[in-house]
Amino acid sequence: MIILSMIRPLNVLISMISVCISAFILNKLYLNFDLINSIIVVGGFTAFSNLINDIFDIKVDKINRPKKPLCSNKILQSTTFYISLIILLFSFIALLQLNENSFQFVFFIIFPILITYTPIFKSIPFLGNFLIGISLGSVFLFTEISLTGQINILWIPALLAINLTILRELIKDIEDLKGDYITGVITFPVYFGIKNSINLYLILSIIMLLWGGNIYLFQEVNKYYLPIFWGLFSPCIFITWFLIVFKKYQNYNLISTLLKIATIIGLFVILSFGL
Repeated sequence: MIILSMIRPLNVLISMISVCISAFILNKLYLNFDLINSIIVVGGFTAFSNLINDIFDIKVDKINRPKKPLCSNKILQSTTFYISLIILLFSFIALLQLNENSFQFVFFIIFPILITYTPIFKSIPFLGNFLIGISLGSVFLFTEISLTGQINILWIPALLAINLTILRELIKDIEDLKGDYITGVITFPVYFGIKNSINLYLILSIIMLLWGGNIYLFQEVNKYYLPIFWGLFSPCIFITWFLIVFKKYQNYNLISTLLKIATIIGLFVILSFGL
């Protein structure tokens, strides 16, 4: 089904698993309406954002990804829009079943980011990347709010997700440079060039490895965290360095895929907080 591929089911699944991992860390992983509604909200908003961004991005995608359903006329923009509204409606219905703090968090912070990112903030170098990082990292914060009513524990997982998402978004912007430039979308690579974008990627990834790999210096972690972080997660980042710096690799789609793998492994890193 075309619409199923457009919501990017892997991304939706990762976001929903993130809710379950958050609940596990909070000792709240048992069947209850708050957990179920939290999963629906996060999965729904992820699907909605993917669909609505495909609509906003259609001019760029016609250059960078002409085979996408909207670009190849396999589905109408109006159909995609109406389906996205239906998903949004069900997501808000689930959100209304949660506590007031979680509703305010989504309605006043996350939802505005999702609907303004592509038409407004994507064209502001780095700010767009940062906001996407915030929206994805906030899955952990939202889950803690929805299940406990406050944020005390899941700051570190959220920061790790934000940092990693910014890295992947930066690489995706390099990959989309041609289409963004032609359509006037001023991303960081468009404004500052590929070389400076790569330098920023290297700096931010080094910062992430330094604070993430030495988190035990300022927060207690269990015996599983460091082996997973340095043994499974970090090699994905090291490989991207090797491809970019030593091999001068230009296939940024592969590098983006490696970062997607790092995201999946990152879930195990975060899971280790609750073991």
